[in-house]
Amino acid sequence: MAKTSACNPPQLFKVRLSRIDTPEMKGKGVSEKEKELAILARDAVRELILGKIVLLEEVGLEKYGRLLAEVVVPGGGIGFHGRVNVNNWLLEKGYAKLYDGGTKDVNW
Repeated sequence: MAKTSACNPPQLFKVRLSRIDTPEMKGKGVSEKEKELAILARDAVRELILGKIVLLEEVGLEKYGRLLAEVVVPGGGIGFHGRVNVNNWLLEKGYAKLYDGGTKDVNW
């Protein structure tokens, strides 16, 4: 994600999407199936938001101090009109599962 203003160049920073969990690409115990699903989810999000301004709503920090937010594309993405909440979109498309911060469901 990038932040811009009239006087400063864009700044890149990572944002974790609140309420959801997506498949992992790497790490201990990550299967090939999970990795493939993670790549599909990543590519879908790229297509939806790449090159667009996004809004961060309900911004906070998660238990490890990382930025956590609802990510919204104000004008929608390809084939969309109006706002698209990326977190909800990932859930609706099956790229993510609901996550409440507890034990993760590792069955993808």
